[in-house]
Amino acid sequence: MTLEKRQAEQEESSKKAKTVESLIIDCIREQKQPNGSSQKAILKHTKLDPDELKQALKQMAESKVLTKVKMSYIVTDDPKYEDLTPKVQIESFMANATGKKMVKIGSQVSIHYIGTLKDKTEFDRGDLDFLVGGGEVIKGFDQSVLGMVVGERRVCQIPSQLGYGKRGSPPEIPPNSDLIFDITLKSLS
Repeated sequence: MTLEKRQAEQEESSKKAKTVESLIIDCIREQKQPNGSSQKAILKHTKLDPDELKQALKQMAESKVLTKVKMSYIVTDDPKYEDLTPKVQIESFMANATGKKMVKIGSQVSIHYIGTLKDKTEFDRGDLDFLVGGGEVIKGFDQSVLGMVVGERRVCQIPSQLGYGKRGSPPEIPPNSDLIFDITLKSLS
């Protein structure tokens, strides 16, 4: 093989590597995931050969073009993407708080609550005992009580995705309804 032919092949290989690198970077930027894009997501989006993608990701991470975060990749020099995951908004009132121990995943709690829709229509009230993180209540309820102490009161705005979502809970709670819960922690174990 002549020197010219070898140089031409190296240039072609370099161009292909740049193209694969650009595809991967564009894919990650388009997905805008705060924790990065997984190899599977990149593969689905770019339609590259799996072995070629694996090799490219490895090389890009080694050369610091990408940063590996757990099982995902982010573009090293990009700003952090905004986390669009739905979250509960909490307003806390500590006036009657007497406890020191805080609620965590696995805590058994007893609460008093009043549930309303955004238009202030009350749909439920009562006392409830549940295991935090045990799947016994809507996800927003679990998030709402984390970190509470006995006697603390919170007013929590729960987005529909962490409440009853698209299905709602007819007839009281329409589909896609954000909920407001006024919660007081009575006991914790």
